[in-house]
Amino acid sequence: MASNEAAESAARHHDSGFNCAESVLAGLAEAVGIPGAVVSAATGFGGGIGRRGDTCGALTGAVIAVGLKCGRTSPGEKELYERIQRIAARLQEEFAGAHGSVYCRDLIPYDLRDPAQLAEYRRDAATRNKCRDFVMTAARTAARLLEAGPGA
Repeated sequence: MASNEAAESAARHHDSGFNCAESVLAGLAEAVGIPGAVVSAATGFGGGIGRRGDTCGALTGAVIAVGLKCGRTSPGEKELYERIQRIAARLQEEFAGAHGSVYCRDLIPYDLRDPAQLAEYRRDAATRNKCRDFVMTAARTAARLLEAGPGA
């Protein structure tokens, strides 16, 4: 099942040092076949977009991957637009249901803009493991929704 493959692949990327957004994008690209996915497109989304604690990078990476896989390429593709909007909304709802929030500032106890707190986060294996779980949830959910077809 692509959803488990996506989750495991995303976790491996996270373990290697990619941020949450990069990890999910890379994992989904491998699992669901997104040719030419550019992981660097997700770099700025880590830490809740520029480390500001906003929407979790795992979730934004998943939405980027979904758009790359089946998003529209012209404004007239209204059905594709609506499908991606449904998938993005479901991703957000399911992620929040699983973890209590979609905001990095609520999910981890650090302000990543503060160099001292960023350094502490990097040393905190328990919190990094929580982030790994967020990455796996986002990748697994996105892959499952993509597999579900146009009605997702």
